[in-house]
Amino acid sequence: MNKRILTLIAVMVVAGALLYCALPWFTRPGPTGPVPEDVKLLKAYLSALDNARALEREGKLEDAQGALFETIARFENEPSVAHSIHQPRFDIAGIFVQQGKPAKAEEQYLIIIEGAEFLGTIVRARMLLYELRAGSGDDGLNQLRALLEEFQHDPGASGTITVALAKALTARGHCREAADAACKALLRHKGNTATPVHELRTQNKQALAKLAETAADPAEVYLEQVKKYPQMLILCYSWLEQAGLHYIEARKYAHARNAFNRIVRDYPGDADSQAGVGRARLAKLDEIENKAATKLTEAGTQARVERGEKLKIVRGDLTEPTVWAPDAGIHVIVGEVRLRKGAELIIRPGTRVEFTLCASLLIHGSLVARGLPDKPIIFASAADVPSLFDWDGIRFDESTAGLLEHAVISGASRGVICEHSSPKLKNITATRCGFAAVEVRTDRISAPRKSAPVITDPRITDNGGAGLVFVSSGGRVEGGLFANNGGAGIAITKESSPVIVGAVIDGNGRAGIECFDNSSAVLEKVVVSGNTGPGIHVIRSAPTITNVDIERNSGAGIDCSRGSNGRISKSRIVENAAGIACSISSPPVIEQCRISANREYGIGCATASNPTIRGNVFKTLIGPAILIEGVSLPTITGNAFPPQGIAIRHEGARNINASDNVWPFGVEPSGLVETTGKGKVAMP
Repeated sequence: MNKRILTLIAVMVVAGALLYCALPWFTRPGPTGPVPEDVKLLKAYLSALDNARALEREGKLEDAQGALFETIARFENEPSVAHSIHQPRFDIAGIFVQQGKPAKAEEQYLIIIEGAEFLGTIVRARMLLYELRAGSGDDGLNQLRALLEEFQHDPGASGTITVALAKALTARGHCREAADAACKALLRHKGNTATPVHELRTQNKQALAKLAETAADPAEVYLEQVKKYPQMLILCYSWLEQAGLHYIEARKYAHARNAFNRIVRDYPGDADSQAGVGRARLAKLDEIENKAATKLTEAGTQARVERGEKLKIVRGDLTEPTVWAPDAGIHVIVGEVRLRKGAELIIRPGTRVEFTLCASLLIHGSLVARGLPDKPIIFASAADVPSLFDWDGIRFDESTAGLLEHAVISGASRGVICEHSSPKLKNITATRCGFAAVEVRTDRISAPRKSAPVITDPRITDNGGAGLVFVSSGGRVEGGLFANNGGAGIAITKESSPVIVGAVIDGNGRAGIECFDNSSAVLEKVVVSGNTGPGIHVIRSAPTITNVDIERNSGAGIDCSRGSNGRISKSRIVENAAGIACSISSPPVIEQCRISANREYGIGCATASNPTIRGNVFKTLIGPAILIEGVSLPTITGNAFPPQGIAIRHEGARNINASDNVWPFGVEPSGLVETTGKGKVAMP
């Protein structure tokens, strides 16, 4: 064996023996030593405080006070407990309050304020002193308000002070101010862990409950809060729930249904979340309404007949040719009514069709509902005050033929559903429906046909969700108005390919038009204006957008992201938050557009987006005409820029060729270009 290896083994054996011998010395316990004197004093102080508090819990208030005073006398000069020596006085003051001796409690708080060194202790004593004074006069309330103003920027202090103020305000009957104070504190320090969120919500709840006790309409108390603080999602659904419960007490079941439906619509989530609460309340309300025989129930419909109303109750299957006319009275659909294959249903002008709770009309055969401009056909909830989700809609399911003309649909979860069907919808009005006014879908993998209805001059407004939804479908929309819907005006998803011509999409709660999930819509001569989000929102899709007016939207005029391409041409894009935003590898072709007065930029290229920007006319500039960021590499040719403002702001890393554009006469092009990144811009 090698001599070097033998030497190494010997060294390892000796080292192991030494370690074994030394191990007991390393592992023996260290010396304990005496406990420091200051630790002993602190333990004795805490023990004395606990004993005094135990007496208070037993109801021996006099004994507890004596013990607390004795604790102060014994330890007030000990430095080791100086940080909390005023705590016994807080306890003493609390006992004086229980005994109905507010003046003596005030004395204790004043002693703390004068003698304490720590700001937190002083603020706490001031708060409790002012809260005590607020019980008997306005001076204390005003002092609490001033204290809150003093510490408004401190989340922990202002939150705790607001809790005390709200409690005092509620006790004095100023419930509205108390509820508002709690809400404002939650908004002011939203997301800050120092804010006493639970206590603030509790005070808000108690203030509103007391206010509702004396209100003529208790539900309005809660609905007013929803209107004032719509951004407070957690509290809003709770307020809506309370409003619904008050409506049930008042037997206003339709109003209650509207409140609970708003929870489901506006606050989504799983069964344990806000939406789950809304669904559970709706299920209970269904039971209550069925027992109460309201107009939304079959029993209620029978009661209407007995009272002499001219009704025709419809239930079950329709298997023969059928005609509904207004002279037969109101047709009331109970449950699911199916028009079977081979059967035809004709509805005459002026006919009114009402639906009870969760009722629906399912079309497998042929429906012809042709109204007149002055005699429309009405499809509505049977309720006196319709909700957004009262009934389940008119559903064309593999129907042989369908026509709705001059019809008004309201109060359904989804007004009209076209599933593997292509009916004609002419001059329909769909309003106050829950999830969507009209939904076109092809759900099954082996669907016999793709839905592709023709929708002419619809008026789709004021619905809870989207106005018109396409899911894996096609179709054609000609003209019409899509306005003031809670979701998008038109939502196009899952490889849908509709053609939309001449429509006006205005003032919707999200984007004017959403084009998602590999869809390829064609948009021509459309007006998209005043929507809360982008005018047109494109994700992973390739729409063709031609001769479209896009203006005054809160987001970008067109927002293309996540690999979207397509073509945007001959369109007018003005006065939006931004003109056209291209991000996350999106390379659309943007050509021959008129782009003006958009606040952030005309066309933005971010996150490796390489659009083709050619032949566009940029007019009034607020932000730059073209903004380039990151490693984006757009093609910029044949564009006309104005003489004022920034034509190109290059903040990216790659070199850009901008030489082949129309630069204003008499202005040096380099003066219209701003470079702040590593990349250069080639100029003529």
